[in-house]
Amino acid sequence: MSTRRIDIISAVALWVALAAPPAAPAAPAGLDVSEDKLLAVLGSDAPLHDKARACQQLALVGTAKAVPTLAGLLGDERLGDYARFALEPIADASVDEALREALGKCTGRLRAGVVTSIGVRRDAGAVDALAKLVGDREAAVAPVALAALGRIATDEAIEAVRKVLTAGPAALKAPAADACLAAAERLRAGGKSDAAGSLYDTVRQADLPGYLRAAAVRGAILARGSAGLGALVEALRSTDREVLRAAMGAARELPGPRVSQKLAAELARATPAVQVLLIDVLARRGDPGARKAIATLAASDAPTVRVAAVTALGAVGDAASAGVLVRALGSAGAESAAASRSLRMLGGDGADEAILAGMKTAKGPVRVELIDVLAARQVASAVPALLADAGADDEPAARAALKALATLAEPKDAPALVSVLTAARSDRVRSQAENTVVAVTAKIADATKRPGPVLGAWAAGPKPAVRCSLLRVLGRIGGEKAFEIVTGAASDKDATIRDAGIRALAAWGDGRAEAALLKLVKTADSETHRVLALRGYVRLLGLSADRRGAETAAKYAEVLAITRRGDSKKLVLAGLASVGHADALALAMKHVGAPAVGAEAASAAVRIAGAILGTDRDATRSAMEKLLAGSKAPAIVAEAKRILAAIDKFADSLTAWRVAGPYQKKGATYRELFDVAFEPEARGAKSVAFRPLPAGTDPKRPGILDLLKAIGGEQRAAYVLTWVHSDKPLEARLELGSDDGVKAWLNGKLVHGKNMARAAEAYTDRADVTLRAGWNALLLKITQNNSRWEFCARLCGRDGKRLGGLRIDPAHEGDWMSPGK
Repeated sequence: MSTRRIDIISAVALWVALAAPPAAPAAPAGLDVSEDKLLAVLGSDAPLHDKARACQQLALVGTAKAVPTLAGLLGDERLGDYARFALEPIADASVDEALREALGKCTGRLRAGVVTSIGVRRDAGAVDALAKLVGDREAAVAPVALAALGRIATDEAIEAVRKVLTAGPAALKAPAADACLAAAERLRAGGKSDAAGSLYDTVRQADLPGYLRAAAVRGAILARGSAGLGALVEALRSTDREVLRAAMGAARELPGPRVSQKLAAELARATPAVQVLLIDVLARRGDPGARKAIATLAASDAPTVRVAAVTALGAVGDAASAGVLVRALGSAGAESAAASRSLRMLGGDGADEAILAGMKTAKGPVRVELIDVLAARQVASAVPALLADAGADDEPAARAALKALATLAEPKDAPALVSVLTAARSDRVRSQAENTVVAVTAKIADATKRPGPVLGAWAAGPKPAVRCSLLRVLGRIGGEKAFEIVTGAASDKDATIRDAGIRALAAWGDGRAEAALLKLVKTADSETHRVLALRGYVRLLGLSADRRGAETAAKYAEVLAITRRGDSKKLVLAGLASVGHADALALAMKHVGAPAVGAEAASAAVRIAGAILGTDRDATRSAMEKLLAGSKAPAIVAEAKRILAAIDKFADSLTAWRVAGPYQKKGATYRELFDVAFEPEARGAKSVAFRPLPAGTDPKRPGILDLLKAIGGEQRAAYVLTWVHSDKPLEARLELGSDDGVKAWLNGKLVHGKNMARAAEAYTDRADVTLRAGWNALLLKITQNNSRWEFCARLCGRDGKRLGGLRIDPAHEGDWMSPGK
């Protein structure tokens, strides 16, 4: 490659790197924006890079003073482009003179660039010179000259490009068409619609590629507005797909009802393919005047036209269109699906009533679909008709009506729905009726009254099949009286009633069924019923969030002891895995070696261990070490290792807490709040609402707990509480870090206090404490100034070494401010 070619490429690359000027005329580092200094750079032996940047800055600050210097660079292969870019924004006639003069001096790429700059400046004085360049032998110059003439868009410039388009060489027709289109757009923007339309017509009538004629068609139509309807219709009848597409685009853009009327009139004579396109355009225009013409095509012989028309009626149709859509609903495939969608969208007064009327007379699948449409449209006035259908012999319609009533019916309709349930002739209708009764009674505000309609039917002593259905419903609704009936049914002499009662108990939604289900696990004659009761019992154990972990673990131990089948034991162990307590971990570990359930027990153990590693580290460590020694399952081994690593990482950090707050006092700062004794500091204050504090521990900051995320705000305080169990009295050291101030009480005794604004650093504060045998209450008060709000705490020996045998339970109950045991 020649040195000259390399220099040109380097100059262009440099311009690309510098071409985006800053938002304000601020100089790049090391370059003065003074016009005189910039011109001095251009007149010096400065490197190319500095001269290029000087041109860039002159584009921002240059005046007529800079024109001679910049004009002198227009013929420079490396700086010519920079120079003309700098000249373009200078608002002085001397620039135009300089560029015109350069036309005769520059050649090739540089001349083409000068032509482009003349076009950018729209210099009408250069039209004659540019017109002569259209015949330039240099192939790159003529198209650029045409483009510049199109941008200038004076009468003379337009005539020059029009002449090339109509009588010029074939190679220049496309560039001339582009120039005509640019000029026409400029005319249209300037309000010269007739001139623009005439120029567009010249392009669309020329022998050109389709995309150019299509652009001209669109422009010709839009330039004339409503007067361009003739051109629009002509284009709509074109067999050229690109022209037709442009016409459709223009049809969407042209405003006014006359356009819609013309398009609708054209529908009747168009081919099916064009009809589909026109229908879509009319739907997008949303003009109701096209409704009748579109509805007519819903009966077209062409399936694609029918689908398009039915789809469009969803956008432009009204109540009168409902009949057309209902008829289409009886068709097959895409047409029926389109009708269903449009019925759901149909607007206008009376549309709901029209669809409801259509449903009442429809049959079979059409009736079912219209019921679904009414439900989707939330037509509450359809409830009486739907209740009638729910009790009719047409099973599909009855089920559809009941499904719709689950959404539309109100509590006042519950007795009627229960009547439908008790009279149901098929299991499928009765099953849907059960779901609907449950859904509608759930809308009764007073929960104690929800079973009422069902209890009334039960009292009537229905036949066994109906009683079974009512039992299933009562089991899902709940309530004291319902529970009495369900538990009584669970021991009924009738096998079918007894089965329904047990199944209802197994699905019961609150803890009152626990005892009855456990009894069934122990005493039921049927293995099926024992398994059902066991599943229900384990499910309820998992729902009781307010029960202490030790109590829940004891219940799991009891049921495991009486469970013999391996699959049933697996079910219990799966539930046990969600109990975050050391007793649950011990119970799972007890079964790790069992042949039938060892894998499930190990899986439960690692899940429990992951939940309690911050509260029962010793028990967790011991269990995980046993699993590592005895398990060959890769997943169990990996999880056990992860838990052990986490225990080591957190060492003696206390990460399990409950939090109360925030506490504030009007006008008081965090420093003043430090000495305000809020309720948690009062002895015997058992009514304080402590709630679990998410650990939220950042792996990079072990032991740090985030109060800002849990509570938020500024100028406030919060209290955190946990309980520490020691088997014997221990001399210990409490280490703390806080953002901001902190007070600490151990068993009601203030052991530390620091009132200041600071960032939380790990364990910067230390206080010697004595743990008593048994449970010890640790209460912290953390104040908040602004920004972060965090704390950390740990207990270790007074020599800094780890204390063994401690257990942590933030949910332990007791008087945290009491010095006694």
